[in-house]
Amino acid sequence: MSNNKWSEQKIDELLSQAPKLQDLRSKDEVFKRLSEDPRLNTTVSKKRRTWIPSAVAVAAIVTLCLFTATMLNQPKNQVAQDQSEASMDYSNEDSTENGSIMMKTVEPESTNESSDVMEEANTENERSEFTLSSTGNQVSAVYANEVTDDVTIFRLGMSGDAANSVPLTFLIPNSQIKVDFGDQKPTPLELYKTYASRIDEQSLGFTEYHPYKGSFSVEGNSLLHYLPKDHAYDTASGTITVFFQSLSETFHDYSQIEFLNEDGTNVEFDQVGEPSKPMKLNSGVNHSSYFLYQQSNGSEYLTPNFGLTSDSLPEALNQMKLKPNDVYASVIPKEVDFEVREDRDSTRVIFIKPLDFEQMDVKTASYMIEGLLLTGASFGEAIQLENVVQSNWNGFDFTQPLPVPVGANETPFLLNE
Repeated sequence: MSNNKWSEQKIDELLSQAPKLQDLRSKDEVFKRLSEDPRLNTTVSKKRRTWIPSAVAVAAIVTLCLFTATMLNQPKNQVAQDQSEASMDYSNEDSTENGSIMMKTVEPESTNESSDVMEEANTENERSEFTLSSTGNQVSAVYANEVTDDVTIFRLGMSGDAANSVPLTFLIPNSQIKVDFGDQKPTPLELYKTYASRIDEQSLGFTEYHPYKGSFSVEGNSLLHYLPKDHAYDTASGTITVFFQSLSETFHDYSQIEFLNEDGTNVEFDQVGEPSKPMKLNSGVNHSSYFLYQQSNGSEYLTPNFGLTSDSLPEALNQMKLKPNDVYASVIPKEVDFEVREDRDSTRVIFIKPLDFEQMDVKTASYMIEGLLLTGASFGEAIQLENVVQSNWNGFDFTQPLPVPVGANETPFLLNE
């Protein structure tokens, strides 16, 4: 091998010094010369064409055999991955301008770039699937238009890991109601007696708490709860608080609950120190702010802060901006601020800066909106959000007061037979 080292500059200099070639012949003269050239006659061309297809066919067969052997030796997962990466790419330009993803065939050298874009697209799909799933179950409030002739609403106050009570809302298919009650329309107490013991609380991430100990009866619009001596609901201040709050979340359809011993006398709870008085039930209008609560299994719910109440809706809404304790988190992002104004028909939440929901994480935005609406519902009032970039987003119409939820945390109705 020569030891001479040629630089690009030296090569450029030599090429620039080379004489420029020019052909001054006319087109007719060139064509005539080519026509008379025996190397280009048709006979020779035909002879050459006779073996070219055969050679190509043999080469194709050999290549196919080698490719098949290679594929058979690869693991299935790797084959699928290679096929996916080698056959698909995404057009970033179309995705940006049209809001859609286009697929096209690519050369092997663009496989890595395609794989990165595909991974990003898969992440977006996972986020969308999570949003749809969450919106349909744990993080979604229930609205009046969902309570149709096909379903019956059923509420339960669950005992959380750290929270006093977590309100869950089930929509029972009326086909199940017909199986259990026939053509009779069950009362809220009958629903509780039939389904409370059949809800698998542990599979939902809660401790087994229902059904309540003792028995119930109805007198007018009041609920009478007959408790046995060993009910243990008053062993500590925490246990009796869970008991009271879960009852409040479970029985919206009665005006009060009266606690009685089995002989009909009033119960004297140890943590109260005197005969119990009837506990008022407010049909869910409990004047509570809603916060985000996470169970130990990762499930998230919107729930009041240990049943604490506020004197007014503006006070309750403003309290939502701050994290109240180590158990609950605020649903209002730190960068979002608002002021509250009360009107005759609704309460207006006016964001200080224009709020663009398209620039927010979908789950974060949904938590915030439904937390505000549930807080409004706990006062029996509708909420209108103002200074929002979108007039409609995720089913919410911000040009008017938003619907008042009739239940929190819609949960799939799965019976434990």
